[in-house]
Parts: sequence; C-alpha cells; structure tokens
Amino acid sequence: MNSSFFYIAKVTDNKDKENLNRVKITVPLAEESVSYWLPYLSAAAGNGIGFSSLPDIDDQVLVLAMGKSRDRQIVLGSFWNTNSTPPETGENTDADLNGDGNNSLTFFKSKSGNMIILDDTEDKEKIQIIASGSKTRFEIDNENELVNMETDKDIGFSAKGAITIQAEEEITLTAKKGFSIESEDFAVKASKEINIEASKDMTLKGSGIALN
Repeated sequence: MNSSFFYIAKVTDNKDKENLNRVKITVPLAEESVSYWLPYLSAAAGNGIGFSSLPDIDDQVLVLAMGKSRDRQIVLGSFWNTNSTPPETGENTDADLNGDGNNSLTFFKSKSGNMIILDDTEDKEKIQIIASGSKTRFEIDNENELVNMETDKDIGFSAKGAITIQAEEEITLTAKKGFSIESEDFAVKASKEINIEASKDMTLKGSGIALN
C-alpha cells in the first residue's frame, strides 16, 4: 500500500502547452532533478468552467503525493514567506494584514494591483472593486448606504433597451462644462413647477413653437 505525503516545491514554469492549468515544479533541495508538470488545485473546476489563478514562477507551493507515481501528485496551493510577502489593500490600514486582529478583510489582489475587497469591519462594511492605480473604483458602502462609482476619465452606460434612473427624493446632474441631450423626441413633465434660468442668453428654435 502506497503512503501519502506532502512536500514543498518551487514553480519553474506556468505556461502549460496542453492548456490544462498545470504548473512545472522542482524541489529546491534537489535542483539537479528533472522538473515535471502537475495539476494545480482550483476552488472550482469543471468542463470549461471554474476559477483560474495560477502561481507565478519562483512561488513556493505545497504538493500532495499519493504514492511515488507522478500521476498521483497534485499542487494544493501556494503560500507566502519572508521573500514573498502577503498583499495589502491600502484601503483600510487598520485591517490590512489583520493588524486590528478582527480578521475583517477578504480580498483578491492581482499582480498589477487590481483588487476585489470584501470589508467586514463592524459598522463600516463595504464591497470594493478597484482598478490598478486606484483611479477607477466601484463601491457598495453599507455604512453610508450608498453606491459609488469613480474614475479620473470617462464613465459610459450603453443599453440596447431602456435605461431607467429613479429616486424617491432628488436627482442632481452637474457638469462644469457642457451638458447636452440628443434624441428623436424629448419630453419634460412636472406635476408642479418647471423653472428654467440662464445667466446669459436663452435660445428656443424649432419649425414651430407652441406655448399654452
């Protein structure tokens, strides 16, 4: 009966020519040995579906060997060490690296700095999606009961159907420069007053203008 055992290895390649999400590993204490490809355990793996996140070259990984045959070995995951340290969000410094001891942050950070953050800090819960450089972000803020979207450049909305914006209270649209609306038909309706004011000229132009 073959016994199972674990060992620590180093990733030397992660570009699997057979596209099976395998990694090539070598044992650091036996650099002269031949490296070989092993499957990498995923949180979800099905036919054409699942979660994909491979370790980088030189990352340390833990391998489970169910006997001596390489066909019965699998990479269980990678881990941090003094040369490869855990990431920080930079968004909640008290909770980063569990500095406050509450273990309130769950997040994914890619090598370029893209982040998905689930912040469970008591009374300050939020969900954040932040692009590399932190110049573009989307946040669901439970503390302030708001949804926030920010970017240093443009935000675009596009739909083949209708786009509906509805609020129980006010909707405010503000632009420091121009503001334009273009459509085939345009209607404005108010159950009470409509106020139109300009600090300079106002122009109304049409083939016919009816004021009732």
